[in-house]
Amino acid sequence: MQDAGVVAAIIPSDLLFGRDGLSLRDEAMMVLDLLATALLLHPEVVVQVVAHSDDQPLDSQRAGLAPDLQAFSTLQARAVSAALSDRFGVPPARLSPLGRGALSPREVGDTSAEKARNRRVVIEILPPRPWG
Repeated sequence: MQDAGVVAAIIPSDLLFGRDGLSLRDEAMMVLDLLATALLLHPEVVVQVVAHSDDQPLDSQRAGLAPDLQAFSTLQARAVSAALSDRFGVPPARLSPLGRGALSPREVGDTSAEKARNRRVVIEILPPRPWG
């Protein structure tokens, strides 16, 4: 996806996170490794890591970690940012984690497939900022 100089990679949450919704799956590391490699080759860009959820209330396990969907998605964005930084060497100053919860759905609907498409992490690669 590309919009006004922003390049975005959309990664389904089911690919990234384990059952608890926060721990990153081993399979996710391959995707994040590729992404980090590209980011390290382009040190002039900054990245927003934006996590989204569906509109289902948090289950009891997740509710113990965050008070609402937006806070939980912020934890997810931080987990992805931390992996990019700690494991793959992307400088933390280049990463801005942001949780959107259910505020920006890709699809409106009640089917499990529609809800699954709303659970995602969007890696927004922003154009270099002119200094001066």
